[in-house]
Amino acid sequence: MHALKSLTSGAVESVNDSKLYDSWISDDVSGFRSFDIIQSFHSFLTSGIKMSLNGLPDINKLLTLYQNSQFSTCLMHENLNSINILVDEDKIVGIVD
Repeated sequence: MHALKSLTSGAVESVNDSKLYDSWISDDVSGFRSFDIIQSFHSFLTSGIKMSLNGLPDINKLLTLYQNSQFSTCLMHENLNSINILVDEDKIVGIVD
């Protein structure tokens, strides 16, 4: 399943481009839109917060991690959440699907 390639490179979207639903990310039962690029998805996850000199160090560290990391998209089931993500130090090393 993960070897399937997205028709829209770098996009975070549903298979049929319908709305996305995830109770861990949003309690909005109407769902949320697809994202053309991964950076837009990260901005959504962080509520659009930008790095700043006056910002909290942990938030700036997270935003830096997002900016400096190389990501590729793959096909996943709809309910990915933190208990499915394997992390070693500051790196995602696997996703249990």
